[in-house]
Amino acid sequence: QIWPDGVSFEQSTGYQRLATEVLFLYHLAATDAGSVDATVSARLEGLLESHLILLQPDGQIPLLGDVSTERGYVLDEAAEFLDGRPLLGLGAALFDRPDFKAVARSFPEEAFWLLGPEGAARFAALPAEPPAWTSRALRDGGYYVFRGDWSPEASQLIVDCGWTGMGPNGPGGHGHNDTLSIVLSVRGRPVVVDPGTYIYFGSRRWRDAFRSRLS
Repeated sequence: QIWPDGVSFEQSTGYQRLATEVLFLYHLAATDAGSVDATVSARLEGLLESHLILLQPDGQIPLLGDVSTERGYVLDEAAEFLDGRPLLGLGAALFDRPDFKAVARSFPEEAFWLLGPEGAARFAALPAEPPAWTSRALRDGGYYVFRGDWSPEASQLIVDCGWTGMGPNGPGGHGHNDTLSIVLSVRGRPVVVDPGTYIYFGSRRWRDAFRSRLS
């Protein structure tokens, strides 16, 4: 259910976050049991890397595809669902990734609950190094991302050239009919946005309208 470039096959950033959190819990349980699967570990790191690539300069997840708010865990009720930095803070400590730390900026409360003082110490010992690249192609998932730099005031363009969801002949799943749509931030501020689902439970007519891009 994860393309080789780390994008979830649902083509939905909200569901990708859910899948990442669930895989985190599995990975931590397997680590405690002494049965870590290297393939699962690599897939989790890939999910986090594509999450980093797609993250907007303000630290929020772009609303691509269905964006329901299901979570694998909720350990900090004050955290905003669309703030994608806590996942990177957790990933930085788990995989020793200075680039994740640079974007996350701080060790989140939920990471402390999951990794404890040892995880916080690993995070603190890591240098913070922004990614060396500013543009990346997620060819399997079909996203192309361009940014000026890694500051919160950066400009960024996301172009969606991927499947509707679940592959070229898939049923669509949680993907939307949004091929060739763009998401644009200018100097850190969103200018052209994707509204995502807008409504998940409610009027079928409005849900179909937002999924069809007729809006």
